[in-house]
Amino acid sequence: MFVRLRCVTSCAGVPAAALTVLVAVLATACSPSPAAEVVETPYAGGQHTTTSVDYPQTPPVGGPHDPQWADCTGTVYPAPIRPENAVHSLEHGAVWITYDPDRVDGDDLAVLVGLVEGQQATMLSPYPDQPTPISLQAWGHQLALEELDAGAAEDFLTTYRLAPDVAPEPGASCEMPAFLDAPLAPGDPSAYA
Repeated sequence: MFVRLRCVTSCAGVPAAALTVLVAVLATACSPSPAAEVVETPYAGGQHTTTSVDYPQTPPVGGPHDPQWADCTGTVYPAPIRPENAVHSLEHGAVWITYDPDRVDGDDLAVLVGLVEGQQATMLSPYPDQPTPISLQAWGHQLALEELDAGAAEDFLTTYRLAPDVAPEPGASCEMPAFLDAPLAPGDPSAYA
């Protein structure tokens, strides 16, 4: 992609920090990145459990899950959430974006927040020590990114969020005020235990 920037008026009044952010955003958007593939792993829905689950993927993309889903109404969680609750949200058609907080911050994190905040059937949370800096999960589908690729993330959201041929219960409620008010962390017992 080729982008030409032209300053029509004087740029003298633009703070250096604003120009730095603009250059960083354009560099991310315009630089080619290695093509990432969506990995598909089929799972049956409706498998509720109140125990912890040892998932084969990190972060998980399907399988047994808690009866209570994580709120996925464009929710940005500041801390890691219990995977068993997040997987239930995936069953409802949500997309769960995760990031390793040791490798993603600043402008990249702001872009991820912008993709999620206020968007139905989406949620974002840190997931320390995941294999890649950024990962997107839908029921049975995962896109692992070594670096931010906003276009690939938007394509994943468009393709998999509330997709009737992907999620077992697309369009089921994403609202869960109890989880939103007191999110469960990895290792916490189920609210139904």
